[in-house]
Amino acid sequence: MLLYPYMPDTAKKLHKQLNVPAGAFVIPNHFYCLLPPGHKIGKPCPLFTKMEASHMEELRVRFSGNQKSRSPEADTSSNSSKAKESSPVNTSASTGASSEEILKLQHDIEAQ
Repeated sequence: MLLYPYMPDTAKKLHKQLNVPAGAFVIPNHFYCLLPPGHKIGKPCPLFTKMEASHMEELRVRFSGNQKSRSPEADTSSNSSKAKESSPVNTSASTGASSEEILKLQHDIEAQ
């Protein structure tokens, strides 16, 4: 079973529910039918438990760390200012500035 290395407990539950032989955890070199005709499966039960909202919030608080809470506007404004600093872009269409003004501003920026 490919699930076993990542989720061993879940794989064991599934193995028990399917009532398959021990060799089911081995990946064969050739495809063959592992189960005989008329194979009876075990009693089915949920593999995962439902997480309630209160439990998820408890886990979120427990594992969130010590990060300062940030507003989305602060992230957006800092990202946009970094983008403006990193690459010069012709913004005449959005600001209505003339090409002469833009050239003068670019010259002033390069002079700094």
